[in-house]
Amino acid sequence: AGYTTSGGSGFSQLYRPTAIFLDLNRTLYILDNLNYRVQKWIYGQPLGFTVAGGRGSGTTLDKISTGQGLFVDDQSIVYVSEIGNDRVTRWDNTIAGVIVNIIATNVVYVTNRSF
Repeated sequence: AGYTTSGGSGFSQLYRPTAIFLDLNRTLYILDNLNYRVQKWIYGQPLGFTVAGGRGSGTTLDKISTGQGLFVDDQSIVYVSEIGNDRVTRWDNTIAGVIVNIIATNVVYVTNRSF
């Protein structure tokens, strides 16, 4: 996915990615940590697009702070665990996340899906 370039904030650039998720359709999701967003690349497309965050670091629900874990369910709902905010947020095609659980966390652990 994307092009070979140095790090940055463009749609085809990443800045210190910390987690990836590949769904059954070969859609790639990348937690782009220092751009404070999740980028989605549909298989065969050269550019990704933002599906969570992308509005800088912070504590409001439209921001991601030090993302660590990433999970995407069968309905393309994105879950991000944030060390910086001690929370897990759910992003379902909105500009702001919803708090799933306020816990001290390092990873997203989902038990209803086997790998």
